[in-house]
Amino acid sequence: MKDCIGKIKDTPIVALFFPKLYPEQKVQEGKKVFIPLSILTVGSYVMGKGISVLLIDSRVEKEDEYKENLLSLKDRLLCVGVSVLTNQIPDGVNFSRFIKEKLPEVPVIWGGWHATIFHEETIKSPYVDIIVKGEGEYIFSDLLSHLLGKKSLDNILGINYKLNGEIKINPPMPVGQSFPTNKLYYEELLDLSLYEVMKGEIGYRSSRGCPHRCAYCLIQHTFHRRWIGKPANEVVEDIIYLKERFNIHHVKFLDDNFFTERERVKKICEGFIAHKVDITWEVNGHVNTLNRTDFETFKLIKKAGCIKLTTGVESGSTKMLTLLQKDIKIETVIPLAKRIREAEIPFRTNFIVGLPKESKEDLLKTFKIIQELYKINLDQLVAIYLYSPIPGTILYEWEIKHGEKIHYPSSIEEWANYKFDKVGEIDASKPWTREAHLMSLEGYRDRRYIKLMTFYLWICCLNPK
Repeated sequence: MKDCIGKIKDTPIVALFFPKLYPEQKVQEGKKVFIPLSILTVGSYVMGKGISVLLIDSRVEKEDEYKENLLSLKDRLLCVGVSVLTNQIPDGVNFSRFIKEKLPEVPVIWGGWHATIFHEETIKSPYVDIIVKGEGEYIFSDLLSHLLGKKSLDNILGINYKLNGEIKINPPMPVGQSFPTNKLYYEELLDLSLYEVMKGEIGYRSSRGCPHRCAYCLIQHTFHRRWIGKPANEVVEDIIYLKERFNIHHVKFLDDNFFTERERVKKICEGFIAHKVDITWEVNGHVNTLNRTDFETFKLIKKAGCIKLTTGVESGSTKMLTLLQKDIKIETVIPLAKRIREAEIPFRTNFIVGLPKESKEDLLKTFKIIQELYKINLDQLVAIYLYSPIPGTILYEWEIKHGEKIHYPSSIEEWANYKFDKVGEIDASKPWTREAHLMSLEGYRDRRYIKLMTFYLWICCLNPK
């Protein structure tokens, strides 16, 4: 929380809150965390329109201090916004309850993935007044214009709200036609000494969405298979700024599918090389978009500083890939891994186990493709994730239709008491490290069997000894 709001006296203030990632997370002195891009992006967009903004990051700020500060600003608070992933709900509820008890006239607005997916149940909470569904910058900006003018909310797309005790659900806002290109006010809104940027690392998003239709993924639910990206020259300019201003040496591209527009990828790499941007970086891409990338482009990506490419293979079984609507051919994965290996770029592949209707034979096919990947490169990065159905996805609806009983909390108050797993990933080379996690998910799939199989995968296939 930075004191950047006192410069404009008597102007309304918008406070944006980023909850802890899990309930028991403690504020640790000296620990550097990733920048809360969700509230930074929205806050910067709003600040660019002349509205004072206060960002609160519960991971790095002491609760008594930020609450005391908010109370001191009560006469100027226009609203508070809370960005929530599911595992952030306990802290989000705690903060929202505080606002409703101490500052009952201040509207509490929830946004983020959970509020978007579960918008109908979330707006029922007594601690929430308005829900922002989808791309926060545009919707939140429209919402503030109405709050400042004390106008009706009935014409704002993308929100749910309460009016005289009645819940109103407005139509969604169409997916953005262009990527927001507003300046991000890193220094003005954040105490950067608390973040990874001080270690020379930063997360950066150059595009949103993905054109693919993977049945387990929420991206298509929100973006409807649309992809929007910043122009290549603006991406290069942003990274040059981050390098020169904060001495960044590594960038984590948070794009859902960085490789969607091939010419843009090449122009970004050429820009890094032409301007001698001395950084390393990592990105994600769909198998098919990577397969459409020629070897010369992979060499260009390597020359431009890329040190990790990640893709989701998900399964070695064609039957499972069809269920997942992955639209990839498993026989293309090994040639792709060989090309990336030849280009000398570290390659990470992700897999999902415990899928609906997954047989022992399907699981063994997944282990076989992982074994083949390790034959190409013993340092191959492989992560195995345990499948959990996500409401709003095609696969979740498929399971419900086929009689699977999936029990989730029905209110944010119930979610606040839900037991969350901190990690949903198994290192394929050390499967035993996630025993507690595997057991905590037991009851939905046969996790003991999966754990046993991953152990034998390591012993028989992956153990370098």
